[in-house]
This record gives sequence, structure tokens and C-alpha cells, in this order.
Amino acid sequence: MKEYVRFKIYLPVIRIWNLVVDKYYGIDTELVIELPSLGLDLKIGNRQESTPTRHLKKILSFLSINSEDIFIDMGSGAGRVMIAAGRFPFKKIIGVDVSEKLNKICKINIQKMKHRLECKKFENITSNASDYQIPDKATFIYFFNPFGMEVMKDVFHSISKSVSVNPRKVKIIWYNPKYDRELEQSFPIKKIKEMKWDNFGLFPSRCLFYEMSIS
Repeated sequence: MKEYVRFKIYLPVIRIWNLVVDKYYGIDTELVIELPSLGLDLKIGNRQESTPTRHLKKILSFLSINSEDIFIDMGSGAGRVMIAAGRFPFKKIIGVDVSEKLNKICKINIQKMKHRLECKKFENITSNASDYQIPDKATFIYFFNPFGMEVMKDVFHSISKSVSVNPRKVKIIWYNPKYDRELEQSFPIKKIKEMKWDNFGLFPSRCLFYEMSIS
């Protein structure tokens, strides 16, 4: 019964709400796209799926942000997280996605919303996550399970290398994480908070907040 309510009633209603919000702003972020339809191999990552808008505000509001902070969305898709982050005073917001098609959609969405956003500097990068080097001034990095464990390890190695080059605290925000226990054992990350949602008792959602720095 729970599965029926979840997939036949709850999730469709949430999707309709997100579509209404998108239509109001004239953007298109409520996309679920499988990688093969983008001409991409399933080995490089998971499908495009946006973080629920009802969770994003709470996640981002938890962060202590200043005008020198740089935010990266790894697997930025159509740009919902970038736009939500843009309502905060980040110095710059970067979206990294392997799909040029999704990056084009993302750029259009951001351009339509830019006059409403506090952050004015955005950059979209088309790259395989394993090849992307985390900038030495990045301070926040967001994930919604865009990759398998091996690619996640590559990205965490890049974060660790960046922190070694420019010692600082980097906050990692990970929505509905997989492989978190494995990565906690492999990298110098400290869990600083966990948010949980029960979605009316239908299924659990959570977000982990980590900090990586040089000990």
C-alpha cells in the first residue's frame, strides 16, 4: 500500500507542484532523464534527477555563507540547485555536468532567473567528474548521488588535493547519499549534521553535511 501511495499519488503530486513552480518562473528544472537518452554511458553516472524544492531551502539555509564562498554542484543537470543557491550571497556558483545538452538547458534557466538571484556569477562546465579538478578556492560542494562509488572517490580525492594546496574548510553537502560509510573511512571528512525527512512515512530521505580540512 505504501508503495502504491508513494508512486501513484505522493510523487506525482510533488512533481506537479514542481512543474507549477517552474512554469511560474518560466524555467524547466523538473527533469528526469536517463543517461542513454543523452548519448551517455551508464558507467559514468546516474540519471538526471532534481533535488526536491521543498528540501533544498532547508538544506541551503543551514549553511553559513559569506561573499567569498564558492559553491559547486557536481552533476548540476538542469540547474535547480544552482538557482536555489543563487538566492544566497555566494561569490560564484559552478555547475559541473557531463552533458552539454543539460548544461545548455541549465544556462537558459539561470539566465531567466538571474534578475531574482543574489549571486550574479555562474559558470557551467561540461566535464566527466573524474577529470574535473576542484578549484582551490571552492568552499561548498553539493551532490545528489550523480555518480557511482569509484567516480565519487575520484571527486573526493580532488577535493582532498585542493584542500592540501590551499588549506581551508570545505563543506560537502550530500543529498540521499550512497557509499557514505565507505567514503567516511577513506577520506578525512567529519560529519557535522544530518537532516532527515520521512515524507509522510512513505520513504526516508536524508542529507549529510561534512567538513573536509587539513588536520
